[in-house]
Amino acid sequence: MSEHSTTVRDVAALKVARVGRVEKSDDPLQPFRLVDADGTEGAAVSEFLHHMLADDASPTSLRSYAYELLAWVRFLRAVDVPWYLASRGEPVTPRCG
Repeated sequence: MSEHSTTVRDVAALKVARVGRVEKSDDPLQPFRLVDADGTEGAAVSEFLHHMLADDASPTSLRSYAYELLAWVRFLRAVDVPWYLASRGEPVTPRCG
């Protein structure tokens, strides 16, 4: 039987940098976009917001989701986890015993 180790993070001690921003645009097909510190658009977030727009989400909802996703991206950066590896729990590395 494998043993599992978990890491408990002290989230109160995290330093979450205020990197990136949500930008409003005049494009009705992309009213808001998330960009990182160097101005590069977050493609995955833009795709998600575009799908929401296609499902008839209001611009206000798109803005709210963009800001929530900005917070999520900032948190992932603080804990050094790429967005595509993020999950509800911490990664667990099995050890053979």
